Amino acid sequence: MRYWEFLIQQEGDQTWLPLETRQGEILEGRYRMAAHTSYDDTSVEVRVSQLLLDEMPPRRRVRKRRAVTNDSGLLAIFPFMQLSPGHWEIDCNSPDVIDDFLGESWHYSVQLQVMPRDEDDWEPDWSGVASENELAQLLDVDTAGAKNSLKTDSSKTDVSTTAPIINATAQADVQLQLKQQAYVTQLGQTLTLAGQLLRSSGGAVAGQLWVQLRDPQTASTLQEMTFDLPKQSLPSPFLVTVTLPDELSTQVILGAISLIDPEQVALASASFTVTIGLAQMLDAIANQSDLDFEEEISIFPGTTEALVPPGEKTEALLTQDTPLIPKEIIPSEGLTLPPQLKPPGTTDADRQPELPTFPEPNRPSVTSAA
Repeated sequence: MRYWEFLIQQEGDQTWLPLETRQGEILEGRYRMAAHTSYDDTSVEVRVSQLLLDEMPPRRRVRKRRAVTNDSGLLAIFPFMQLSPGHWEIDCNSPDVIDDFLGESWHYSVQLQVMPRDEDDWEPDWSGVASENELAQLLDVDTAGAKNSLKTDSSKTDVSTTAPIINATAQADVQLQLKQQAYVTQLGQTLTLAGQLLRSSGGAVAGQLWVQLRDPQTASTLQEMTFDLPKQSLPSPFLVTVTLPDELSTQVILGAISLIDPEQVALASASFTVTIGLAQMLDAIANQSDLDFEEEISIFPGTTEALVPPGEKTEALLTQDTPLIPKEIIPSEGLTLPPQLKPPGTTDADRQPELPTFPEPNRPSVTSAA
């Protein structure tokens, strides 16, 4: 399974935050960015562009470079740099043009809207989801009685008997929304899944929250857990805690969480990803010193120079006091000819013009009468 995950870290923070969507908003400041992908030991063309709207005409500053992912699929996008307010776009794509002809080219991008620092009240809009303390009070999830089955041998796992049955009609009525779709953590740590349950027709619902973790390389099930969900009216927030295994052969886990009824029918589902043990490796690759960009300026439309308004003119064009100075016209001396299209060479011999030859006209003979 192919995947690409952008991660960003602000200067002074200790954690890397995954960018879950292709468009996001952050506050201005110094950031660095890295990526984790399934394309290991692969050449990548990195382009970081900034739209400069404070100039007229607007300009797009583009910085690009070539890089190679390591054997773990890690790539440093850019080191700590100042992201000023405006629109930023980061593109990573395959640099080989042959891939385009073979239909094997790939492209991943993320757009960032950088907000100015004077907007102190800016934060992600999660007003519809309560805090973790409120969630714990609103929903009493029986984590002590959770059924935890760690799958160590994929050959002994019968996913078809444990996975809930998907009901498309029920899923159209009930929705399960996660607060976060991408997580970065360590082995053996706990993972908190927070979100809310929605229903278009309202009413109450009861059942279980079923969580499954899978290996993306082998598609085998790593872990399954179920959490009892008391009957309550919707919309309603939820909060469950999953303990990750102590040992794993993969650094990325694919997760799924579903709301199932007593008949093991999935009423709603959502997916997420978990990235394991990348903090130290990300710090190592992001601190590389050879992250220089080739700077390139793309302009649209107009010139590269910023617009400079002309000086204000207060005087009139002509007044009664304006002196009229006649302009003296001096003719050029000699005969001026246009330049020759093909000047003669120094080695060319003198030649006389050749005139065409015409045949003599036939004159009629005149005979005199006797």
